[in-house]
Amino acid sequence: MDNEITQYNIIKQEDTIWYMFLSIILTALACVVIYTFSFRILPAFIEKSGLIDVKFVIGTIYSVLLLESNDSTTLRLISYGNTPLTVIIPLSLTFYFFTVREQKAASISLGSSIGYNKILYIFLIFSIFTLVYGFHLQSLSSQIQINNTTLSMSDSQYSRILIWLFISVISYITIVIAVIDLLRKLNTNWVIAHIIGKTSGRFVELTKTKSMSTRQYNSLHTSIEGIYQILHLCIEKNMDELYVNSIFRWNGIVRWWIRAQVDEVGQNCVDDKKEYYKQISSIYSAILKDHIALIMALHKSHKINYATTAIKNFFSFCPLTNRIHIHFLSSLYEFCLLMINVDINALRNVLEGMENLYKDSNLMIRVGILIIYKALLSKAIKSKDVKILSIVCYSMLSSIEKENEFYNDIEDELLQEIGESALIGAKDKKITDRDKQTNLYCVIYILFQSAVKSIELSHYECTGFLVKFLATNFDSTDLNLVLKEFIENKAVNNPYIQQRNYYNDINVDLYINSKIVSYFIDKLVVLLYAQQVYMIKDRVFLVKEIKEPIAKYYLNSKQLDYVIEKLECKEEKFGLLCLGELKDLLIRSDIFRLHELLSDRVKVMR
Repeated sequence: MDNEITQYNIIKQEDTIWYMFLSIILTALACVVIYTFSFRILPAFIEKSGLIDVKFVIGTIYSVLLLESNDSTTLRLISYGNTPLTVIIPLSLTFYFFTVREQKAASISLGSSIGYNKILYIFLIFSIFTLVYGFHLQSLSSQIQINNTTLSMSDSQYSRILIWLFISVISYITIVIAVIDLLRKLNTNWVIAHIIGKTSGRFVELTKTKSMSTRQYNSLHTSIEGIYQILHLCIEKNMDELYVNSIFRWNGIVRWWIRAQVDEVGQNCVDDKKEYYKQISSIYSAILKDHIALIMALHKSHKINYATTAIKNFFSFCPLTNRIHIHFLSSLYEFCLLMINVDINALRNVLEGMENLYKDSNLMIRVGILIIYKALLSKAIKSKDVKILSIVCYSMLSSIEKENEFYNDIEDELLQEIGESALIGAKDKKITDRDKQTNLYCVIYILFQSAVKSIELSHYECTGFLVKFLATNFDSTDLNLVLKEFIENKAVNNPYIQQRNYYNDINVDLYINSKIVSYFIDKLVVLLYAQQVYMIKDRVFLVKEIKEPIAKYYLNSKQLDYVIEKLECKEEKFGLLCLGELKDLLIRSDIFRLHELLSDRVKVMR
C-alpha cells in the first residue's frame, strides 16, 4: 500500500504542475489581451525612452538566421508560422476524437477516470489567436507600404509581431504536449496504473476526512468501474502479464481499504440511513459486483487458474463487522447462483471458499452461509441436478465439521498457552457449543425442507439422495429433535435461524404448498425411517453406526397404506433399496400394529 500512496503522490504532483502551467498560460493570455489594447502606449514609451532599438534587434536576429533584413522576410515568417496550424488543428481534433473513441471502446468510464485532454483545449485557443493575429498582420501589408530593403513595417508593428510570436510559440509547445498526452492515454499499461494509483489515493483521503461529497462519490465510483473495465479488456485481449500485475495491486488496495475504512464505518456508524454509511456501503457493494463479473469473464475466457485466484480474493473481501456483512452475503448469494450455471469445478472452488469462510467467521456470517446453501439446494432440486445437489450437501456438511475441528484446535492451543483452569473462560469468548449445535439443527432443517420440496416437485432422484444423506450422516437423536420442530412448523420458518429479518435479502422461501405439506412430510418420514431400518438390518454403516431409527410415532398410520402404495410405485426413481421391501421393514418394526396408539398422538402433534 505504501507504493500505491507514493504513486498517488506522484499523480498529485503532476496535477499540481499541470495547474501551475495552466495558471501561467492563462496569465500570459491575459497579458496578451492587455498588451493588445495598450499597444499604442508601450511603443511610444519605448521610442521616447530609447531603451530598445527595434530595428537593430530584428535585423540582428535575421542576420543570425541568415535571412534578408526586410519586411518581406517578416511576412514570410508569419505565413510559415500560420500555415502549419491550418493543417495541425483539424489533424489534432481528428486524433483527439480517435483516442476518445478508443478509450470508450476499452472502457466507457475511462474518459471520466483519467480526465480529458485539457492541454488540447489550450492549444486550440492559442492556435486560433495565432491565426487571427497572423492574418491581421498580413492584412496590414496592403495598408502599409512594404519596403523590400528596410524594416519599416516591422518597426512600426513590432508590438503586434511580438504578441503573435509569443502565442504561436505557446501553440506549438502545447500541441506537442497534447499529442504526447493523447498517445500516453492510448497505452493500457499507463492508463490502468494511473487509475489504480489515483483511486488508492482517494481511498487514503477518505480514511482521513471521514466524509465524502457527491462529486467525490461519483468520481470514485467511475474510477472503480474504469479499473474493472480495463481488466476485462486485458482478459479479452490476452494481456495476461498486465492483468496479473494490475489485479495484484488492486486486490491489495481493496483489502487495505476494507480493513481501514469499511470495517470502521460498520463498527462506529450508528445510523444505517446516514449518507456517509450509504456511500461507503454502495462503493463496497460495487467492488464486489464488479469482481464477480470479472470472475465470470475469466471463466468464459477459460482462464481457470486466474478465476480460481479471483475467487479466493473475493472471499478475502469479507468485512469483519456485522453491519457490513449483509452486503457481502448478498453478493455471495448472487455469485453462487451464477456459478451454479457455469461449471461444476468453478462451483467447487466457491463452495471451498464458503467452507473456509464459515470456519473462520462469526455466528452472523455462518448463519448467512447456511442460508445461501439452502438457496443452492433449492436451485439444484428445481433443475433436477443430483450431482450439484451432492456437491452442495457435502460442502455444507464439511462446513459444520470444520467448525468443530477448528474450535478443537483452538482448545488445544489455549490449553498449551494458558492451562486447563483458564480454558473455560477463554472458550466463552468463542462461539459456544450451543451455537454449534444450533447450526447443526439448522442444517438438518434445511435438508428436511429440501427433501420435502423435491417430493412436491416429484424429483425423486433428489429425494432419494437426500434421504440417504440424512440417514448416513446424522444421529437419530438430532433428527428426532429437528423433525418435531419441522412438523410443528409445517416445513417453513426455520427456527434455528437467529435474527431472521437481518437476512431478508438472501433468505428465499422454498414455497411448499401448505395445504398438502403434511402428506409430503409423511412421505419423507416413511422413507427416512425405512432407510434407517434397512441400514440397521444389513449393517450398512458408511459413516457412523445407526443405533436406532427415528421415532415411530412420527409415522401417520392413518394414511400409511396410501403413502406406501405411492412410494412403491416410484421405487426405481428414488434409487433406494429399502423400497423393495418397504412393507416387510415396517411390519418388522411393528408399525402396522400401533394404529390405535398412534392416532391420538398424531392428532395432537398436528
